[in-house]
This record gives sequence, C-alpha cells and structure tokens, in this order.
Amino acid sequence: MANKADFSQDDTKAASALAIELKKAKERQVQLEYALKKVFPIEKYKQARPEVEAQCEGIREKIIEHFIEYDVNEIDFQKEGEKIKLGLYENLKEAATLLASELQRSKERERENFKYADIAALKATKSCLKNLNLKQNSPQSAGEGKRNLSLLKTKGDASNLKTNQDHDFAIKHTSIHYQSNSICTWIPKNGCSNLRYAIAKGNGTITSLREIEWIHLNNDCFNASTKEALQADYAYIILRNPFKRLLSFFLDKLCHSQNEHSEESYQRAHKAFNFNKSLSFTDFIDHIWENIDSIYNDEHTRPQCDFLLYRSYDQYFSLEKIKLANQEIYARTGINVEDIRDKNSIFTSKGCERTTEITHTTKASEINNLLNKNKIPIAENMYTNEMIKKVSTLYLQDILLYCSEVDNGIDELDYWIQRAIANE
Repeated sequence: MANKADFSQDDTKAASALAIELKKAKERQVQLEYALKKVFPIEKYKQARPEVEAQCEGIREKIIEHFIEYDVNEIDFQKEGEKIKLGLYENLKEAATLLASELQRSKERERENFKYADIAALKATKSCLKNLNLKQNSPQSAGEGKRNLSLLKTKGDASNLKTNQDHDFAIKHTSIHYQSNSICTWIPKNGCSNLRYAIAKGNGTITSLREIEWIHLNNDCFNASTKEALQADYAYIILRNPFKRLLSFFLDKLCHSQNEHSEESYQRAHKAFNFNKSLSFTDFIDHIWENIDSIYNDEHTRPQCDFLLYRSYDQYFSLEKIKLANQEIYARTGINVEDIRDKNSIFTSKGCERTTEITHTTKASEINNLLNKNKIPIAENMYTNEMIKKVSTLYLQDILLYCSEVDNGIDELDYWIQRAIANE
C-alpha cells in the first residue's frame, strides 16, 4: 500500500557513516565538557573577569563557554591565585586549558563532520523525494480485506513491552472510547484537543466545555492497555502536513503570549529550543537543523511516526480534511468531534486573517503583536526552499507516511516536495 522510495545506496551509506562519526564526536564533546566543568576554577575566573560574570548572568555553563571561546590562551590563573597562594591553581589552570583546547578542537571537528553529514542527508532526501511515485495509491478503506491489528514498536525490538520506551511513548498517546471499542492515536498539533475532549465527553467524565481543563490534566486517563489495543474494533489516527505542523508549533509555543494554563509548556518550549522573542522562524529552523535532537525534546515537534502504535490503522485521516474525518469518525464510533479550538487555552488560527506581513524573517515579538490582532502568516510564505529542504530531511519519514497513507495525501504535499527537490 505504501509508496516505495528508492535512493542511492552510496548516499545512504555515506550519510550513515557520517552520522555515526558525528554521534561519536558529540559523545566525546559531552565527556570533555563534563571534565572541564569539574576542574575549572570558576571562582578565580570570576574574580579575574567580573564583567564576564555579569555578562553571563552568573550562569556557570555560560561563563565556562566564554572562557573556551575567548580566554583559553589569555587568562593567567597563577597570577590570580597568588593572592591566596594555592599551588593547586597551577594544576587546575593546566587541566582547564588542555581540556578547553581539546573541546574547542572537538567542536571544530564536529562542525566539519556536520557540514558533510548535512550535504549527504540533503542529497539522500532529495533523491528519495524525487523518486517518490507521485501517482496516488488509494489507501485501503476501513473494512476492506483481512484486518489484523499489530503493534509497530515491537518490530525489530525484542524487549519486553514494559521496557520498550518507543511503545510506551506511543501507547501514552492513545485514547479508547468504551462504547464503540475504538482507539485513536492523538498527536499534538494535529487537532488532538478536539479528539480528547470528544472522547472524554463520550466516556462520561465531563459534560460540557466548562470542564475542558480536565482533558489537559488527565492525558493518560483513557490510554489503551495492550489487550484493549489489540482487541479494538476500530483504530484511527489524524496526520498533518509536517511543514504546517511545525509552523503551528512555532506560532503557538514560541511566538504567542501564553495564559497561565499553558505557561509551563511555553517555558519548556523556549528552553528546549534556546529561543527568545528576537528570533525568527528562520532562526528556529536553523536551530533544529544544527541541533537535530532538539525536536525530540518536545512532543509538539516530535516526528508523527513516533506516535504510531500500530503497523497499520483502519483509517488514516488528515487535519487538512478534518471535516471529512469528523464525519467518518462519527459514522464509525458515534463520537461527535466538535471544534473547540477557540475555547481552549492554546493559540488557534480559527477566525484569524491570513496576512503577508509575517514572513520567515519576522521577529517572534512582532509576530506576537500581529497574532494578537488575529493575523496569521501564509504557510507557503514562511519557508524558503532551503528551509523546506532542511525540514524535509528532518521529517522525511512523516512526509512518506502522509503520502502513502492519507487519501490523496500527495495533493497536499506535492507543492512542498517540488520546492524540496528544486535546483537552486
């Protein structure tokens, strides 16, 4: 059923080898940073450079980073240590200097490796998307053929389900509707609040929108057990255009002013992506490109494939055609999925005007002002081709999933794929 994408084995091997080398470099860098923090004479350095302490707001990690970048060959710890005559400072100075120098060289090697890994990854992604069969295969309709629910995260992993972290993550993003014995996988930024509210209401735990906060405090209340997951009469999932999902996160968690209910996730997102209001969408994409692991630090940016519980669902829907999805879900389960976006605590584009005033270079603070005026950006204007190529590489598995499983998914993603493979 899924479209098969072929690309060069040499490209794949090169990308894999560089990825392994890059991983080793990062592990070594972490070890060096740890060692440096252990031996670094922080108090002496702060005495010698009080302006650095002020500039770094007293944060130890930032102070040490400043030493590595600017003072590794300049500061004289022995001279500073003469005030209290401790010979230990000579040893510490030598250790700190050696470690800092090696860490600096390690970072330079990593940047060089990362540059070549970037090229290999982009090349492999372009080849994969270029050779993707754009002739849409109609996904199998629910109820056609032999039905067999199988867990996905056990594939290639012989560990016990209780210790299988990937499976645990996926099953924690399910909700069971008791009356219809149906299970949905809900994915953050894919209309999940509407789904969770509808299921909670259908299961009798809440009765109206006045109790909507309950769903945010009880995400795990209707998680399926293994038995419930494998004996479900109907399993479904709502996917989303990866480019629009990432932009939605950026607007909601990084740009928009938050109320007290969502302040925690707002702060967590800013910390995870080292973000501030002076940065733009371009800056955000550059950050996740240079810090690939960061997208796994927030479930709103985590690849949609990570949420998959089953190897195959009865039906795959898309947020881009949510009305059709809601109609089918109601027909199969009796669940009435309402659009509660404007009643929720998160930012919503519902009722907003699309504007060309917001681009990929607009600062988050300026975007926030326009969001408060009910103005939102046009998704296509928020990406340059280079940004699309990077996001395509980071979320390639989600692009292939959407194209192969969502009915006419190619129609939604063809524009983005064409820009991803365009020669510049």
